[in-house]
Amino acid sequence: MHDADAYFAASLYAYAIEPTAESAMGLGGKALKEGDYSTAEKYLNDAITMTDDSEIKAYLYFLLAVIANTKSQYQSVKQLCQKSIAENPNLGKVYILWGLAYAAGGRNLFPDDQVLSKCIYYAAVDKFEKARQIDPMSAAEASKHINTYNKFFPTKEEIFMHPDLESGGNFQLPGWVNENVKIR
Repeated sequence: MHDADAYFAASLYAYAIEPTAESAMGLGGKALKEGDYSTAEKYLNDAITMTDDSEIKAYLYFLLAVIANTKSQYQSVKQLCQKSIAENPNLGKVYILWGLAYAAGGRNLFPDDQVLSKCIYYAAVDKFEKARQIDPMSAAEASKHINTYNKFFPTKEEIFMHPDLESGGNFQLPGWVNENVKIR
C-alpha cells in the first residue's frame, strides 16, 4: 500500500466516524484525481458546509468550477466562480477559469450573427485582465490568454458595419453570460 493510499483509506475511515472538512476535502481531492466527478462533488460540497474558512471555501468552489468546466457546464462554472470570488476576491486562477468558460461556452449566444458572437471574447479578456490585475501568480497565464483571445475580437470594419455595435460603446451580452462589455 502506498502512502497516499494509506492516507485516503484513513481519510475515508475518519470521515465515516466523524466527518470533518479536512477529511471531506481529502476524499474529494482523491475522487477528482481519479475522474470520479460525482463523488468529488459530493465530498467537496460536504467540506464547504463543514468549514467557516473563507479561503478554503473559495478553493473548494474553484474545484467544483473545474469539474463543471470539464463537463462543459459553463453557466455553473460562472456561478461557482462567483461564489469562490465572494469568499476570496484575490484568486486570479478563478477569473482565468471564468474567462475560459466564457470563451468556450459563450460562442453560441448569437447563433445567427458572427460579429455579435465575437463579443464574448471581450468578456473573456476582461476576466483575464482582472486575474492579471489582482494576482501576480496568475499574471503570466492571464497574459497568455489575453494574447490568444483578443485576436478574436470583431474587426474595426465589422464594428462599423454592424448596427448594434459602436466602437468605444457598451454592449450587453445576453443569457447566462449577462455581462456588459466595452467595444474595443
